[in-house]
Order: sequence, then structure tokens, then C-alpha cells
Amino acid sequence: MEEVKINTKKWFAGFCLLHVFLWTIIPAIFVSNVYMDTAESIAWGFQWQLGYDKHPPLTGWLAAIFSSLGPYINFQIFLLGTLMSLVTFWAAWRIASRILTPVKALVSVLLLDCALYYNCYCVTITPDTTQIPFWALVFLAFFVALKEEKIFNWLILGIVCALNFYSKYSALLVFASMAALILFTAEGRKQLFKKGIYICFITFFILIIPHLIWSYQDGFSEVGYAFNSGIEGKIEQSYTLLERIIFGLNFIGGHIGFSILAILLALFFLFCKRDKSVSISRFDKQFIYFMAFGPIILTLIYPIVFNARLLPRWGFSMFSLFGIIAMMWINPVITKKVFKRFVILFLLIVCIISISYSVFYGYWAANVNGNYRPWTYFPGQNIANRVTEIWQKKYHTPLKYVAGSHYLVAYITAYSKVHPIPFFDWKESESKWINVKDLKKDGAVFVWWTKNSPQGMASKKVLAEVKKCFPNLEKPEILHFDKIGIPKDGKPILKNYLKEHCPKLLAKPVIHQFFPDNSATVDIGFAILPPKQ
Repeated sequence: MEEVKINTKKWFAGFCLLHVFLWTIIPAIFVSNVYMDTAESIAWGFQWQLGYDKHPPLTGWLAAIFSSLGPYINFQIFLLGTLMSLVTFWAAWRIASRILTPVKALVSVLLLDCALYYNCYCVTITPDTTQIPFWALVFLAFFVALKEEKIFNWLILGIVCALNFYSKYSALLVFASMAALILFTAEGRKQLFKKGIYICFITFFILIIPHLIWSYQDGFSEVGYAFNSGIEGKIEQSYTLLERIIFGLNFIGGHIGFSILAILLALFFLFCKRDKSVSISRFDKQFIYFMAFGPIILTLIYPIVFNARLLPRWGFSMFSLFGIIAMMWINPVITKKVFKRFVILFLLIVCIISISYSVFYGYWAANVNGNYRPWTYFPGQNIANRVTEIWQKKYHTPLKYVAGSHYLVAYITAYSKVHPIPFFDWKESESKWINVKDLKKDGAVFVWWTKNSPQGMASKKVLAEVKKCFPNLEKPEILHFDKIGIPKDGKPILKNYLKEHCPKLLAKPVIHQFFPDNSATVDIGFAILPPKQ
């Protein structure tokens, strides 16, 4: 039995076009608001800093660049997400093409598209998703550098490693795995006696020096954020060994869930004959295993060593070699008949993911279960337009500053046409670019949540302190907004059924972590700090 003969380049190109079309158009139709961390990234990016209090700067820069390309910020952000997925697919395909047969290389990439990292989650631009393509590019550049041993390839690797580092510090997991491959394989140790690897390191170090200087001057705030596990956990909180192990199991379980459809599709090949005519070199296997499993092992060790939580979303970038591993382990003979059946199953899964995403955000959440909390319903654009318009009508000058509750400020900065400078939570530690004297001189809009929320709510005590710092602040008012896509007169089917038949299930409402409540409206506090004449 022979492997099917197809033009894999044309198939790959067609697959990429399909992916871009689906995961740019579908979110653009059904999603009215960018993810809250995406808005934060856009707001960061427009300040053009060498770093921010939570993360390195690359995510912010990319988000700001694409937001500046035109008036349709949502579409432009979704396009950025799909392009980053394509970079990942291309890098994985180029590695696979050097190890597997052309058809198996193509199949290994199609398998990736059945994992949620590369479709549903690609529309959310955060450091967790931005690092996905750069991990894949590091894998590719490192593989080519080891294989070809050319100075130019090592130089490219140094550049790509720097970009990976600028996306998120978890790039260190990749670097540690690369170091392990160099030290513990015969082919790797050979590089220690050649100049390419040292040129790579020097290039990398030179490129990250500006960020290291910024980080030192800033007191390594983003490093502290990383080890404090952000808002999900504090370093002073103590976890038992069992709890830390459970964090690791949850991490693995979460990623099985994210990629279950890809796993099931790969299992389809278990019913095929094995290809005994193709063998993979020992070093190629070593490379794939070190790069695929090294970061995962180090990640599972993290909560045990550092007494910290471990969230599944931190591992989005670790699975771009999954398809290659599946083809290596199963090693099927992909005949014309097998390939045809695989493509049908692949398209079926793509349809399931696309339709499920569309139905959930376009109909189910609002009309069936009455869940108005998803970030997709938040009226970020409307809030930004209203706040900007109020200022513009009163002073006839562009709004320069917006200050207040963190994500509310982020949305206004991201969506406002003038992209005002954000003053997050009125804290200079979160807004190092802020000059308070200039803010008082030029004036600003102050905004805050008005209802109870575990995160971001401005308490009466906080507002009193703000008033002391800015005594010229005008009398505050409340602005009311309808959430986007919420039925005005409709009654959510599931929620009303539970209210009638199982009232105890709804007796204790759960408050969303960032958005104030589960109502169909958003109320925000609003006040103007007038500019000095």
C-alpha cells in the first residue's frame, strides 16, 4: 500500500486560507467586544514602553499596531490572532517536513487546528496566546540551526529567542529545554565547540538588554507579578504538597480538554496499517521529545518548587509539536482512502468548533441560560465613544488622559479614537508613563465600577483618596449602558426554567471576577477633572 500523492503545498495554503476566513469572520460577526486582557494589551501598547508591570512588551506592541491599521479594532485584532496561528502552523509544518513524509507533515498540522488553542483562543490577544507562534518559531529555528550548522541560522535563532522572551518570560522554559538538549545529546554537545551557538547567545543578549535595563529601573515588577501568580494566587499563600500536585493534574487535565478533538482525530489512524518503510533518526526523535516534553515537565515542577498555583492557560504555547508526535508514534500508511476519510473528519470537527462557538456567543449564553457575563457582551466601544464624546463637547480638544478602574480604563483607551493615556487604578506603579502634573494640567476623565465586584471596584474609601489628590474633580455622575447582544424583551429559557422549578440553584448568584454583575446593563461612575486654564 502506497501513500497518497498530493500537492501538500497547495493543500497547506488552502487550509491556511480556510482558517483565516473562519477565525476572522466568525468572531467579527458574533463577538462585539475584545477580551479584557486584550484591551489591556492594546492600552499598554499605545504607551510604547519597554515593559509593563505585568509582562514584557511585545504583546502590547503587536496589539497597538494592529489596532492602528483601521477603524475596525475587533476585526483587526481577530486577524492578528489568526495570523499568529498561521505562523505556528507554518513553523510546525516546516519541522514536520524535515522529519515525516509530505502527507504526514500536512496531517500533523491539520491535527493542530482541531485543538482550541489555535481557533477559539486565537482571537484573544494576551501574552499567553502571543507566545504561541514564537515558541513554534524557536523550535523551527533551533532545529534548522542544529541540522545545518550555519552561522546565519544561529543568528536567526538568537533573534527569534529574543522575540519569544519579549512575549512572555515563560520562554525560559524553552531555553532550559534547549540547554538540556545541548548538554545531554551527542549532537548537541558538538555545538559547544563551534561558534554558532555563542553567536546565537550574544545576539539574544544584545536584543534583550533594553528590556533588562527597563526592568532593573522598574524594580523587576513584572518578575514579581510572574512569581506571585498574578491575581490568581499570592506567593505568601501556602499550599500543601497535595494541592500543588493537584494543580499539576488540573494543568494536564485542562490541556486534554483543550485538545480532546485533536486527540480523537489522531486516534483515527490507529485503525490504519503501520508504515515500515519510513524510519526517523534518533536525533530527530530526541529533538522532538526534548522540545515537546521538557517545558511541560518544568511547568509541572513549578508549583511544587515555588509554592504557587498553576493555570492551564499558561501552557497554550507548549503543544505545537503534538501533531508531529502523533504521526511519529502511530506512523500510519496514509492511502488515498485514509486521507479522504481523515479530511472529512477534520472538516466535521472544524464545523463543530465553529458552530459551537457561534451558537454559544451568538445565541445560547444570552437567550438560553441568561449568562450575560462573557466579555463578548461588554459595551466597551459604546463606553469609550460616550466618554470621549462628553469630553469633546465640553472642551473641544482631544481627551488626553483617562483614569480609574483597571479594565474599564483599558477598554476606553483601546476603543476611543484618540486612545487617551491610561492611569490604571490611579496608581503610578501600574502606569509608569504617567506624569501626574501633566494630567492635572491637561485634565482627565475618571471612571470606575459602581457595583460590587471582587476586582476593579472603586470603594468609597478609594474615591475619597482620589478626591483628596484631585480636589478640582467635578461632581460625579452615573452613566448607563446596555450590554451588546442581550435580548431586550426576551426571557432566557434555562434561567427561567430554573427560577420556576429549582429556585435554590439561583439563590446564591456568582459574581464575575472582573465585570460587576450578571445584569443586562453596565453602570459606571464618571467624573471630569477639568484642565487648568
